[in-house]
Amino acid sequence: MRIISHTSQKDANKRLYSYRNDRTDNNEDTTNDNGNKAQHPEFTAFIKAFFIAVLVMFSIFIMTDMNYNSISVLEWIVSVWIIGDIIEEIFNLLMDLLYYLVILVILIFAAGTVYQANIYPNHDVKPFPSGIEKWRIWTILKIPYWQVYGEPFLDILEGKHSKE
Repeated sequence: MRIISHTSQKDANKRLYSYRNDRTDNNEDTTNDNGNKAQHPEFTAFIKAFFIAVLVMFSIFIMTDMNYNSISVLEWIVSVWIIGDIIEEIFNLLMDLLYYLVILVILIFAAGTVYQANIYPNHDVKPFPSGIEKWRIWTILKIPYWQVYGEPFLDILEGKHSKE
């Protein structure tokens, strides 16, 4: 018998061990009960899909020509399927990378704005000066961008006392 002090622990136990169906409604241990052998439908669907995939791959292996001068139709289908899976995986990785890059750009803009305001407190901003290379956005992004790679920019960021 387990001691549960809060009702939220019962809910947490159900969430943590949701794959176990060998508990009754009142949370009694029924591990010796052989009548309750239900499996999750996702697990059985995975087993069926895995079995079908292995069966298809084996049948493709059996039906493939052993003549290496030509490629059979089934080999083309398998090649396109594998290339499609690789492209899909690369696309998913790039989408995950895009989320990271959005967060990184927001942080770089925030840090650059703070640096720009502290280094040049009396600077007037012109909306679009002549030439894209003279835009203020490049000077805002320069210091935090290179700080990502480890450049400290101590000569710019540290205050120096002038003896004038």
